Amino acid sequence: MSSAGHVMDMIQRSRYNDSIRKKRIERISKIRDAYQEEVRKKHPIGTHEVKLSSEKLIAIKQRIRLQLIREKRIKRIISSLLTVIIAGCIYYFVINRLHVF
Repeated sequence: MSSAGHVMDMIQRSRYNDSIRKKRIERISKIRDAYQEEVRKKHPIGTHEVKLSSEKLIAIKQRIRLQLIREKRIKRIISSLLTVIIAGCIYYFVINRLHVF
């Protein structure tokens, strides 16, 4: 094959690959659109709105605040216990083992 034939063959393969790629992209976009339409039909966005009285809303907010406070307390307790344990290990392994005192 001459160099011109080789170049024409490369151009043909490139065009063929582009056409295959375009078909694949179109097929994927059709599938994606159909899927998104099905999802929108089953689960419409922003149509479900909950009406709460002010008393219930305040109660929910207080319950959330109390839960956050409890979680912070638990984290503090765990971190302080770990600090004590690490300090005890350091004391045992460093000071007690080396007989510094």
